[in-house]
Amino acid sequence: MNIRVPTAAIGSSFCLLSQGRQLLLQPLVLAILLQAIISMEQLDLLFASWLYAQEGYGWALRDSWLFGELIHKGGRDLSIALLLGMMGMLVLSWWHPGLTRWRRVLGYLVVAPARPVCWWRWLSR
Repeated sequence: MNIRVPTAAIGSSFCLLSQGRQLLLQPLVLAILLQAIISMEQLDLLFASWLYAQEGYGWALRDSWLFGELIHKGGRDLSIALLLGMMGMLVLSWWHPGLTRWRRVLGYLVVAPARPVCWWRWLSR
């Protein structure tokens, strides 16, 4: 059985794929540029210093619900939950054929959080 696909259909789907890539590429390039500017100019440290000065050179918001519970503990719990989810999906990828192609990415997502800790311990010797 010979199936013919019109070339116009192939061209239009390729054009849509190309536009989709451009739509994703522009925010990605913008995010990388913003991150580079923030890192080079150390704007995060500048903001932290300003916030510290606004609190009278003491961490007045240390025990507040927003910073102590929601951002610090909630963020830590969310990170642990995401890591456990990625570990579970990595294990599941050996049995589920649909996840096989994602195994390398899942492996990276499981190993990536440990790298800074290992580097820090190695450098602090």
